[in-house]
Amino acid sequence: MSLQRGCLRLAMSLAAVWFVFWTCAYVLQPFSRFKPEPATFALRATASGVLVPCLVVAVLLGGWVALGFRSGR
Repeated sequence: MSLQRGCLRLAMSLAAVWFVFWTCAYVLQPFSRFKPEPATFALRATASGVLVPCLVVAVLLGGWVALGFRSGR
């Protein structure tokens, strides 16, 4: 079992999921006076344009992280 490699992959994956969330929630869907901001953070985070890309990235990187914890033989 490779704990160091697995934890490194986990940290990189969490950073990637956060980057995807930030990009989808704040960069690709900017709010203005014509498109008001959601009332709560939960509404913003559960919007389909934010939730779906984050889930896809999490599933794809989940397998990569799991393989990182296996022994490197």
